Amino acid sequence: MGDRHPILEPGADSRRTRRCDARRPGADRALLERYRQRRNPVDRDVLVERFLPLARGLARRYQRTGEPFDERRRALEALDRDRVTLQVSLDSATPELHDRHRGQGSFDRARAGMELARALGFRVRVAATIDAADATEREALRARLDADGIPPADQLIRPVARTGSAAYGIELTIDELWPEPTLTADGAWWHPVGISEPAMQIASTPLPVVTILAVIRATLTDPERDRTSALQAFRCT
Repeated sequence: MGDRHPILEPGADSRRTRRCDARRPGADRALLERYRQRRNPVDRDVLVERFLPLARGLARRYQRTGEPFDERRRALEALDRDRVTLQVSLDSATPELHDRHRGQGSFDRARAGMELARALGFRVRVAATIDAADATEREALRARLDADGIPPADQLIRPVARTGSAAYGIELTIDELWPEPTLTADGAWWHPVGISEPAMQIASTPLPVVTILAVIRATLTDPERDRTSALQAFRCT
């Protein structure tokens, strides 16, 4: 039992996290490599549970949109470029519309973050939410991203969805969206656009992942559900 790989329970304090990581760093790397080779769902669940406290901590620290990359440069440089894609929110080709939605100066911070990430060798994906009233902005943004060298597959431009606090936008349900499974500390959702919608929650806990995927598969293959109007193009990731 002395060499058993430690698993951190959700909510474990940071001191315990640091103590375990310092004692068994090689075990984490070995488990990650084993999962990469075998894709065993049990190993995947162990990894998710083990690093959930770290993910929560990072989410709290960098929850503000447009956070400058400067203070995180050393952490970014240590990441594997082949396995990590960075996604940036950019809602227009110029500051006026983007800053109106996300705060003064956020356009320039987002652009600076994109430039730094690409300079460090990362693949950068850009996500935009554009109101129907600003439809002309869509082509302007695509032109700017094309000029930046962002390939079309990494340009995720979506309409406004009527979810959360949005007072208008297109109505979305599970039957109208192809799944993009989304895990948070509070559970699992069908799609990231619906994490504030109880009807899109498919589990009250983020683990085990294999159960969440089984629910999604069962929903997709349910003959009683009509998915003819599902929006395959409403991508968030």
